[in-house]
Amino acid sequence: MTLSQVIQRIGQISPPIQPKIRANVKHYTEATLKWNPDSVKGYALFYQFLTDSNPSSISLIPDGCVNILFRCDERAPAISLAGIMLKEQPLQLLPNTTYFGFKPYSPAAIEKKYLKTAALLDDKVDFKHYFPAAEQLLEQVLQAPGFQERLRLLLKYAQKHFIDHNYVYALQEYLALSMCVAKGQKSIGELVKTIGYSGRHCRKRFKNLFGITLAHYNRIMRFQNAVKTFYHNDHISMTTIAHESGYFDQAHFIRDFKRFVDDPPQKFKQNLA
Repeated sequence: MTLSQVIQRIGQISPPIQPKIRANVKHYTEATLKWNPDSVKGYALFYQFLTDSNPSSISLIPDGCVNILFRCDERAPAISLAGIMLKEQPLQLLPNTTYFGFKPYSPAAIEKKYLKTAALLDDKVDFKHYFPAAEQLLEQVLQAPGFQERLRLLLKYAQKHFIDHNYVYALQEYLALSMCVAKGQKSIGELVKTIGYSGRHCRKRFKNLFGITLAHYNRIMRFQNAVKTFYHNDHISMTTIAHESGYFDQAHFIRDFKRFVDDPPQKFKQNLA
């Protein structure tokens, strides 16, 4: 698949999913937009939700993205920046609180003079300590009347402070795009062969940007595709999901699934209900 074909298809891919958020909050809404004109994988998921008076334990699953999360609470406003996750992680939420999130599909073209996102692997930091005018942004997001207004504020801030406008498209993004479009079902050997660079060179460049290996990112794409499939299809069997998601068999699916979450897929799905 050529670069232009891959770029055409990336906008058609469904966004990464966090099913435990959707299952445990109120008024969940989301939008997928091209936020970064300097990146070919420059789409992002914008989302917002409200917790109830007694928020249950919610965990996030790996999705291959960095995540910026605003806590819109006048008593304890905050912005966190989390790197790519390797394993399911708990998300601590306050009761009766609105949260607004921004999830870029790729760390490419994010301004790195403040912070290298690869250094955030499986970790998170206070956004305000690293990026300029963040206190002002937090105040604006806190006071905004709704989701669309918050989205516009973040897009405006990104253009001024968050995007590296000197970024030049590189092969790391083509590799990430290809794995995303293929839903993790292409081998690394196949992907590298289409690039024209050595496998060693591709692996090194990719890890420098994303913080994880090509193989690990590819498994996350396949895992996310499987989760989306059973989340949106109540009556599909795990055997069918395993086959359609590119696993050798159901045992391979279960083993790979448990790399990312504590429960096997059937129990994970039951817990969502």
